[in-house]
Amino acid sequence: IWGPQKPMFDPPATPESLALIRFAGGLFMFMFWVLFSVRWNTVNGKAGALGMAIIAGNTVHMALARDKNEFVPRGWYVLAGVFALAALHLAFNANPVIKAAESSKKK
Repeated sequence: IWGPQKPMFDPPATPESLALIRFAGGLFMFMFWVLFSVRWNTVNGKAGALGMAIIAGNTVHMALARDKNEFVPRGWYVLAGVFALAALHLAFNANPVIKAAESSKKK
C-alpha cells in the first residue's frame, strides 16, 4: 500500500507500544497548538527553529538506530523532513517584531 516505504513499527503491537504512540500523539497535538498560536518573530523564532532541528535530528538518529544504521525507507524520515522544514520556516520566514509604540499607534 505504501510502495517501497516500510511501516514505522513492525507488528505485533504491544500495550506498551500503543501507549507510546498515544503519548506521542498527545505531544503532536501540543506542538500543533504551540506552533499555530504563537506569533513567531525574529527573536523567539530561532529558539523554535533550534528545537525543531533537534527533533528532526533525533528522529533520524532513532530511525537509523532501529535499523542497525542502514537506511530503510520508513515514515520516520518523512516526519524528520517535516520537522526540518518547520525549523527552516521558523528560522528564515519569521514575522517582523512589533514595537509597543507601533502597536499602540495602530489602535
